[in-house]
Amino acid sequence: KRVTLLKNVFFDNSEDRERWVEDFFEECKGMEVAYQVRDDSKEAGVVETYESTLGGFVERSYDSCHDSSVFLLDEDVLCEGTELAKPLSTLPASLWPEGDLFDHFPKAIRPKKPCLVMGGEGARSSLHVDPYSWTGWNYLLEGSKIWTFFPPGPCAEALFNATRIQSSSWDLGKFNISAGWQSPVDIYEQKKGSKTWPSAMDLGMEMSEEEREVALSRIEEACKRMGDEFKPSAPGVFGPASNTQSITFVQRAGELLLIPPRWWHQTYYIEPSVAVAGQYLNTNCAEEVANHIFDWCGVDEANRVGISGFERNGDFDSSTPEVDERIRDLLRTALVGQHGEKAGLELLEVLYSPQIGANDA
Repeated sequence: KRVTLLKNVFFDNSEDRERWVEDFFEECKGMEVAYQVRDDSKEAGVVETYESTLGGFVERSYDSCHDSSVFLLDEDVLCEGTELAKPLSTLPASLWPEGDLFDHFPKAIRPKKPCLVMGGEGARSSLHVDPYSWTGWNYLLEGSKIWTFFPPGPCAEALFNATRIQSSSWDLGKFNISAGWQSPVDIYEQKKGSKTWPSAMDLGMEMSEEEREVALSRIEEACKRMGDEFKPSAPGVFGPASNTQSITFVQRAGELLLIPPRWWHQTYYIEPSVAVAGQYLNTNCAEEVANHIFDWCGVDEANRVGISGFERNGDFDSSTPEVDERIRDLLRTALVGQHGEKAGLELLEVLYSPQIGANDA
């Protein structure tokens, strides 16, 4: 329910983490990726897509700056490109012993994990809310970046002129049982006080570890007054005129961020950074996920089934056939609600057919 930062989750020390990053880029530098370029010298807010090797993107990220930045979010490199990703594909069992209920979803509508997220200095993600109302996680392997969060609710949706975006990247574009929220607003559009921050070169090459931490702490303190550091592309986001409260902090290398369901968020890259991201569905967020699906599919309250299979209790066992049955019931209800009975039941059969992949994890 809260934004949370954890340390020492995947690696016990920085040497092991840095070695993983070196091995990963050595193995995967030749893989093809698509990335985004935001060039404010052309037109503020316009993002163009380019393709290169992963190594080529890394080289370009060193020239990134606020007015001409590069950002990459790739769902395939870590899923298909390397055995190195396996230890980072799911959170340690100590954090969620019951496992990920998304593993019980048919493969065609199961979110991909893990995802590679990178950016150069000045890069930023879009301002958005994740689909499925899942609990997200983001593990920073290298660099540092700013996160700004806004709590769920109609005030934020109105302020950010929100639209819904169907989860087509793993949904094959036809099942349509989930959609995230997207905003055209860039809360980091113009630098104000942040113009005086140390450069990525200073942070990465010129400073000692102690000096670097002092600099990042000062940036984090300054971000408590975000309206003094950045001017958003829309009015009323920060300051007395805002009708929603934001949370802003700096994520450092080695920290794992847990993102609660329905929270708006946008990131800003202080320096070139590398992260692995994913999501999970457990008994803590199952009701959020189920209601997200039902809401998007237009299912009446009286017809909502499947939630009762996800109650949190000490005896919960995600390996039982009953869990698969209840998830199938949930999906049947959602697909019928979204597409009508005939088409919905046909899509359910497609979803669970061997050709689509059913539940092969």
